[in-house]
Amino acid sequence: MKSPTPALLLLVLAVSVFNGAVFAAQPINGFRGLRWGDPVSSIPNARKTQSLAIGEHCYERPDDTLTMGKATLSDIRYCFYKDRFSSLVITFASERDGDAIKLALTEAYGVPSQPHPDLKHHYRWRTSKAEAILEYRPEGGAFIANSEALRRERKNEIRSSTKNRSADR
Repeated sequence: MKSPTPALLLLVLAVSVFNGAVFAAQPINGFRGLRWGDPVSSIPNARKTQSLAIGEHCYERPDDTLTMGKATLSDIRYCFYKDRFSSLVITFASERDGDAIKLALTEAYGVPSQPHPDLKHHYRWRTSKAEAILEYRPEGGAFIANSEALRRERKNEIRSSTKNRSADR
């Protein structure tokens, strides 16, 4: 029997390592003990802050640690749709912090995709539970994660409401 070529072995090894990294990653289920769909009451002493989308209410944890890995964070917002944790918005002030956040997220969730390769620091993680985007420049950036189930629900409600308004005309 003929032995496999070194190139074939290298390909199998690369695929195995890649698959291991992807499947070893945890799904994005929320953040710091708060899971997608949890009510606002899950955050003790929640302090309301500026909301970023219509129908959504965002809160801060007064005692939140503003670090992620080796990054210093400017702000962490926990946003709720219909009183359910639906999205997370984290901002930071430097490219160095963005690099540190990318490293922490890659360790937790696996290697991200780069949907826009022409953008140097634009990364995306997508699981059955959530979609997350990290984007930054030298002057800082943001990490935004959204519950996939609540995003779909909201999208369907908007679509349904638009159809109802069109039918009323």
